[in-house]
Parts: sequence; structure tokens; C-alpha cells
Amino acid sequence: MVDVQLVGQVTTAAEWPQLLAYWEKRYPSGTATWPRRVDPRAYVMNLWPLYASRVVRAVGVGGDVTKRQPKTMVCGPALTVFNPHKTPTDPATILAVICAIWFEGICKTDYPTMRFAPPILERWATAAVSSHEKSWTSVSTGRS
Repeated sequence: MVDVQLVGQVTTAAEWPQLLAYWEKRYPSGTATWPRRVDPRAYVMNLWPLYASRVVRAVGVGGDVTKRQPKTMVCGPALTVFNPHKTPTDPATILAVICAIWFEGICKTDYPTMRFAPPILERWATAAVSSHEKSWTSVSTGRS
């Protein structure tokens, strides 16, 4: 039995090239299907399947997207790109969708004996917060 904590991490399009470069070096075979470019108003959500006992608060990591990345995962991550300006949505909804897809595609077949803690949504967007994104604050951080 493996205890798993799914963590959804939202990255801005501006941060995406740096994050992609980091993972291409660290996990080249796992990034082959990841997009090379993202629409400037879109976001990327990575779903990191982490060992539940290893989830810690990422305090003081500053603006460097590479310092916010997990070091140890149960298995490969999932990834999706979303643009709330084209299709009305929010990070919590995207997290629910990506978790469901991950459960169906990886968990049921490759890891049928996992136990899950409730998913966590992290939001790391160092760019200025637009008026559209302000509604996300209470969903993703619990603060307004």
C-alpha cells in the first residue's frame, strides 16, 4: 500500500519555459508530450503524485520556479494547459479534471493499491494578478 498526496501546481505562461527546461534536463523521457510553447494568457497545471509523508510547505523559495519542484514522486506526473480567457474555468476545476484523468489512466492500471489524501492546489504565479485571476485567490490559497 502506498500513501499518495496529489499536488496540483499552476504555472504561468511566462514561467513555463524555465519549468520546461528544468524538467527536460531532469526527466527527459517524461517531457516528450509537454508543450514547447504556451499561449501568453494560458496556464499549465502539473499534477505531482508525491509520497504523502514527504509533502512539506514550500516556504521561502522566492520566484525561482525550479526551486518549487518535487524531488521524489511515486510515478510520472500529469500535465494540462488551460486558458480561462477562452474557456471559463478555475484552477480547482482543472485540478478535479486532471486528478480524474490521472486516476483512470495511471492509478487504476499501474498502481491499484494506493491510498490518497485530498488533493492540494498550489498556485505559483509570480506575474501580476489580473482582475480575472483575483477570483482564484480564495480557491487556491484560502485567502482573499
